[in-house]
Amino acid sequence: MMRFLLFVVPFFFTLSSFGGEAVFEKVKNYESILNRKYPVFLKTGKTSVFLNQNLKVRDCVVEIRTYHQDFGFLYGDKYDLTGLYPWRAIQKVNGAYGIIFGAKSHFTKRSRLYFNSKKDRLSVLKTLKKLSLLCKKKSVKKKFGKASGNFKKEPPPYFVGGIPSSTKENGGRVFPQKSGVEVANLDGRMSLRERYKSLIEAKKSILIQMFLLRSDEAGKFFAEILSKKREEGLDVRLNLDGATVNLMDTINKKTQADLKNQKILFNNLMASGIRVFGFSCKRPLFNELRGTDLFKLIRRNHEKVWLVDAEYSDDAMRKSSSVAILGGINIAQEYFGLSWYKRAPYRDQDVAIRGPILKEIKKSFERSFINKAIRFRTYNDDKYCFNSYDPISEKEEFLKFKREKTRPYLDQKPGEKHWPIGQRRTLRAILEGTGKDNKKFGGLWARREIKYFPVQGARFVHSRPDEKENFVYEAYVNLINNAKKEILISNSYFLSPPLLKNTLKKAIKRGVKVTLLSNGVAQNNLGPISIMNRYRYIDYFYSLRGGQSVQKQISPYDNITIHEWQGKREDLNIQEASTLHNKYMIIDEKIALVGSFNLDYSSLKNSESGIIYESTLLAKDLKKFFLRDLKYARKISLNEIIQFNGPRGKDKMIISLLKVIEKYL
Repeated sequence: MMRFLLFVVPFFFTLSSFGGEAVFEKVKNYESILNRKYPVFLKTGKTSVFLNQNLKVRDCVVEIRTYHQDFGFLYGDKYDLTGLYPWRAIQKVNGAYGIIFGAKSHFTKRSRLYFNSKKDRLSVLKTLKKLSLLCKKKSVKKKFGKASGNFKKEPPPYFVGGIPSSTKENGGRVFPQKSGVEVANLDGRMSLRERYKSLIEAKKSILIQMFLLRSDEAGKFFAEILSKKREEGLDVRLNLDGATVNLMDTINKKTQADLKNQKILFNNLMASGIRVFGFSCKRPLFNELRGTDLFKLIRRNHEKVWLVDAEYSDDAMRKSSSVAILGGINIAQEYFGLSWYKRAPYRDQDVAIRGPILKEIKKSFERSFINKAIRFRTYNDDKYCFNSYDPISEKEEFLKFKREKTRPYLDQKPGEKHWPIGQRRTLRAILEGTGKDNKKFGGLWARREIKYFPVQGARFVHSRPDEKENFVYEAYVNLINNAKKEILISNSYFLSPPLLKNTLKKAIKRGVKVTLLSNGVAQNNLGPISIMNRYRYIDYFYSLRGGQSVQKQISPYDNITIHEWQGKREDLNIQEASTLHNKYMIIDEKIALVGSFNLDYSSLKNSESGIIYESTLLAKDLKKFFLRDLKYARKISLNEIIQFNGPRGKDKMIISLLKVIEKYL
């Protein structure tokens, strides 16, 4: 009996081992069969877009990365086959047959693997199903369960001059001095003038990605020009935030007519043949609420990119119309200082950019636009207001559709007519340079010359969290880490996420002089955010010791100061502005990052964009804006900071609520 056991037991383990290795061999075999490119044509309205889908399967993890032949990586997802099961999509989507990985990917409308024929889909689906069954075996799950796929990691960022760079896809390359990039710093009224000039001179294309476009006089003014340019045959497209388009103006409305005119404005743009993503003729918020991924509501399209004639951005063919404008400014009257009706306007900052970097910015716009074209489902509704006729080759049909679908704006009530009249008067004065635009306030709103500076380097960065692209946030962290002498930050909502906060505290500890400018409670359009800001000011002033009270901690750092925006100078006591909406940082008087990114948790979820430039002249020019703004702010004392850290009553309740919200952001 003992001899029998001595023979059988080793033989059993040999079989077991062979069987296990055979399973893993099959897994590797199926993965090698699936690992390749899958080309597909997807319909986007009347046209189709050609895409390459890269399928990479390793250790039972499926990674789909979808590319456009001209604009690069669009979107992607990973799926763990030890827990998910692939199955065919019941309905065709964009004219293609899909494979879905689990119910979640179906109901949240995330990435699918698409095919233009059922036969192609079937052959791949059979292999995926066989692989999926093997991946669910105990021995395989034990080895690969909840695997991350151990795909090749990108190397850490490096610096080109003083600008942090990245080898990641879509990371944005650094354009050196010899590329001829030029940048101008713009306040609100300077931005208005440069936008107007670019539209009037536009020859080829106008591409706008914006969080907010309001139907006040500024919005209607630009919408009219955009419609005319589309009628001339230019490529004019708008990519707006859907929730803002449909909801925010209900909150921010000044008059009932403005609220109703909002939908009329977008309807008329569509009737002019301008595709407006974010707006749906028949089903508002349809795309924002589509699927079960309700967290889409906190992932906003927060970029502010205005791009004209990027096709003419090279040195050999450069035209004055070829410009990109980006920063914190939305298209609404308060950003351009057109009216003080009910509330003073905002203080905000943009940059204008010329040169070959515009093609990089265009690629970013196109990637976002193609994503919307594929994933939005409102084309059937758009036939009611979207003019799909070509304004040149089908001019009669185009004009007929435009006449029939254009709706007149509602007029203001008699008591509110001064509201649009005042805006129009100031708008004309700013553009004509008559000087009347400076009559009320000569400080923040004084007319300034727009001056472009050559730069030693420039890099366009964006954040698309859905695709794990957070280049703006990474740039902030890397720039602060590399700061030697001085950091100046002007940001409307300063609720630093942990990594940014710790990076800033390290800079303070190593002796870098840090000056922060953010909103005070009274002037913040989101007042509770400033209450939370105040509660956390103390984090930057002490090397905190656990268990000790504030009064017993070591002396505060003397190289950190915080200023709260008031919108008025103490010596004049005139309310020139309300909310500070700036979003920029200056490092060592030579490098700046300007964009749409708020230094808070929400921007980690949003689509954002920005420009990093290296230029001593340009950085010092921006610093002049910063120092001027400090005159409209109040330095917060250490005693106040200690008091803010012990909130009472309503403030304590607000902070408790925001902490809960923050936890889930």
